[in-house]
Amino acid sequence: AEDDIAGAVTRLDAEYAPMDVDDGDVLAVDAGLTAEQRAAVRMAFGHAVSVLTGGPGTGKTRTVAAILALATGAGRNVALCAPTGRAAKRLEELTGHHATTTHRLLEARPAGEDAEGFTFAFDGQRRLPHDLIVADEWSMAAVTLARALLVAVGDGSHVVLVGDVDQLPPVGPGAALRDLLTV
Repeated sequence: AEDDIAGAVTRLDAEYAPMDVDDGDVLAVDAGLTAEQRAAVRMAFGHAVSVLTGGPGTGKTRTVAAILALATGAGRNVALCAPTGRAAKRLEELTGHHATTTHRLLEARPAGEDAEGFTFAFDGQRRLPHDLIVADEWSMAAVTLARALLVAVGDGSHVVLVGDVDQLPPVGPGAALRDLLTV
């Protein structure tokens, strides 16, 4: 799974066309962002895979809201997800944009009688149709879920992984957010 994540990040990075966003664009959607938050917004559009991290109350959600405003204003197809239903509902409430669980976004189905886990309708063969995917509470994402999401992201698309490594860890194996931050 870790090799597949690395391969997906490499593939996405090779195929991504950055969206030119400057401080004026960011200030137009939220003049109250700090310089660090504005830099995070610009960085989110300059790279295929971005990680937005920080402790509680550091402005991650406000930064995500600015990213969403710029993306939707530019006509981009955006999806928001989180590892749990509760986290997805909170993300939706805070941003005003529809959010779902990562499993639902990937259209998960039980793997079957003889197998464990899930199969996904969106995968390396059938990619997600979104230009931007924001995955919140990513500290809770096991490496298998991170693999499923990143492999399913379409070429030219962008992913923003949001979370705090000091928050809830994943129930399953690995710590995808922590691993990505240490690369």
